[in-house]
Amino acid sequence: MNSFLILFSILPVIVFLALGGRGQERRALWGALALGALELGYSLAVAGIDYLTVSTFAIMAVFIGMSLRKHDDFYFKIYGAATTLATAGVMLFAWIVLHKAMLLDAAEKYIGVDKLVAMNPGMDKDQLRDFLRVLSLHLPFWLTLHSLLTIHAARHWSRWVWALVYLPGFFAAMILAAFSSGVAIAGSPQ
Repeated sequence: MNSFLILFSILPVIVFLALGGRGQERRALWGALALGALELGYSLAVAGIDYLTVSTFAIMAVFIGMSLRKHDDFYFKIYGAATTLATAGVMLFAWIVLHKAMLLDAAEKYIGVDKLVAMNPGMDKDQLRDFLRVLSLHLPFWLTLHSLLTIHAARHWSRWVWALVYLPGFFAAMILAAFSSGVAIAGSPQ
């Protein structure tokens, strides 16, 4: 996974919160878009063309455009949930239709399982493969739950409560997915 994708979720939200206030939504949205464009430029300069980063920025720009057009920051607030739901859908499609564990495939392709084992000396190669395989099934559930809660918070709660649901909630969903995957592996017969 590209670390720039995490930044696309965090930094524009921080700028949005810092610049926004009563009657300042347009300024906050333009600030978030400008920071997203700077992040995209940096990502392209450092890592080259990365389709995930480019598509994440494009989705953010479309949702910011919708917020500006409708004079409602709700659309910006749900862009992360939309990308997370799309990611969960792709992971489930890969699992159900293609019989692929996306996280395991990504680890093998981009990092190498041997490197990951070296970074986690407490796990052997088979344990790590099993963990990534099960995590590829559990993570979409937690991402979907987080996305639905984020959409609810965006519509019904204040911008600060939404930000607390969205940002720390994303990391909580990742931790819960890892924990549930570890429990499933520990409870399975060998």
